[in-house]
Amino acid sequence: MSASSRENENIKKDLISLYTDFYHMSQSEAAIHFFNKDMLRKIRYKPEEIEKALELSNTIAEKSKQKMKTEIIEIRTKEQVLEYFTKNLLPICQPDIAEETRNRILKTVTLEDIRYLYSIIFEIPLPDKCKKMDAIYKIKDFFDNEERTADLIKNI
Repeated sequence: MSASSRENENIKKDLISLYTDFYHMSQSEAAIHFFNKDMLRKIRYKPEEIEKALELSNTIAEKSKQKMKTEIIEIRTKEQVLEYFTKNLLPICQPDIAEETRNRILKTVTLEDIRYLYSIIFEIPLPDKCKKMDAIYKIKDFFDNEERTADLIKNI
């Protein structure tokens, strides 16, 4: 389990604990004096239901990882993303590539794979409405800009 996964698990445990405490407080007669009605309406789920919902989100995340290739799941750093991207996806971005070749390469990678690579680079998830080619170009732009910045810095 990576550091961010452990941190996410700790956050979930803390949220469940906080919700459980608020839930128990909301069940008392005095709750109406401490919380406004809107707040009390939001505390309508039992703590067990919240735990199940969070476990379900973990299961969904695990299933999406299962759809990814093992080769991609093993990638953890920006350097590894660059290596994979240069070897497998950069040819798609070349202006003189044949449409048939571009489509063949695109079929070898899923949007989930690209989302994972994107999240490593930018440390945020890829927007939901982003298409596969748009995401690939965003990754390419990131590495192009990083290379350009490094070149400018050495000339200072």
